[in-house]
Amino acid sequence: MQALTIDPDDSEARKELRATQIKRNQVLGSGGLAALKGLMPKIKMGIYKAMKKWDECIRECESYLAIDPKNKAALQTLGEACSQAGYFHSAILAYEDLVELDKQDVKAYKELGFLYCDIEDFKTATQYFEKAKKLAPQDGEIHKILRDIAAKGAESQMQDGLAKGEGSFRGIVKDQKTAKKLMKKNQKLRTKEDILEAIEYAKEEIEEEPIPKNYRNLAELYIRLKDYAKAEEAYNKALEIDPRDVPSINGKAELQILQFDEMIQKLNKKLKESPSPELKQKLKKIKAQKLEFCIQEWDRRVKDQPTNLGLKYEYGNYLLKGGKVDEAIAQFQRALKDPKREIDTHIKLGQCFEKKKKYDLAIKEYEKVLKKMTSMDDDKAKEVTYALGRAYMSKGDREKARAQFEKIYEVDISYKDVAEKLESLH
Repeated sequence: MQALTIDPDDSEARKELRATQIKRNQVLGSGGLAALKGLMPKIKMGIYKAMKKWDECIRECESYLAIDPKNKAALQTLGEACSQAGYFHSAILAYEDLVELDKQDVKAYKELGFLYCDIEDFKTATQYFEKAKKLAPQDGEIHKILRDIAAKGAESQMQDGLAKGEGSFRGIVKDQKTAKKLMKKNQKLRTKEDILEAIEYAKEEIEEEPIPKNYRNLAELYIRLKDYAKAEEAYNKALEIDPRDVPSINGKAELQILQFDEMIQKLNKKLKESPSPELKQKLKKIKAQKLEFCIQEWDRRVKDQPTNLGLKYEYGNYLLKGGKVDEAIAQFQRALKDPKREIDTHIKLGQCFEKKKKYDLAIKEYEKVLKKMTSMDDDKAKEVTYALGRAYMSKGDREKARAQFEKIYEVDISYKDVAEKLESLH
């Protein structure tokens, strides 16, 4: 123990100490009295570890191991304390003793890999990481570290970092990769190359933690590249992990809508360049498919989130466009409780009642909106006043219709066909 006091990282002295502890234990045994003697060092060991007083923790570990030299928990704590204190050779000895006792201890093999990197023995480090990989092939961190060690120039890069006193191999790798990931997340992805690099980081995050959120992040990056097939594949992977992951379900649906929108945009462009009945028919069909998809999708969303009033409003809009007026009214009536959309919802209800030729009800809805407005300069006020005039006109009340159109005419003669409407009502 005196040699270790002088040099705590004297692995030869620690080997001799461990051999002495094992021999002594074989002679004296580890009965109830021994367990009682080990109680105080065990308690102190935990206290010093929590306080990060590593030298004191090491001392108490050795005191405990003198009583029970094959105690795996004590060897684990000793290895951790030595590693944290920078006594890498002593930490290696503790973890090697540990894997002798338990050849299935993946964590110990990984720790040995990191420690051998710390002393720049990358060949031995690789051997230990390979052993860990065999036991835990699904551990993404092991695969990444092995790639880092094997990569061109990786060894010299890590050695330079260690020589500069930047800490352990594990710390350098983690800090470098974390810094790059954070930088990529926080910067704007301006170019295709930026997005491709971000995709690589997203894939690494999936290797580390294959959870739906990480697959969704990958899908969103593929969408930015307009690689919709790979985006859908990423969403599908997320849903394989959790079939009820709502953001992934919604994301996949939004991807489908995005593809509909792009098809519609392309067809509109073609129609401007060379109009044809075939293109018009194709455009009409795609729009109908999109609307039907949205109706089904928002039906699901409203059922999944029955208290979300915004979804009810959106669903009502799709139903109204699809000619399902009664169903739309039901959704808008429920959405009225949302103060943010109260005015818009009253307008939509008015439009629904107009379609059903219930003009008195439509008029009531439009009047509720106009009571909340003070100026005709507002475009929405013009819109609702025009709708109110239209409803009176449909009802056959020409005087009241003319009064509404005149209000708009006074402030904006060019609004829609208000001038023509007034002319027809005189």
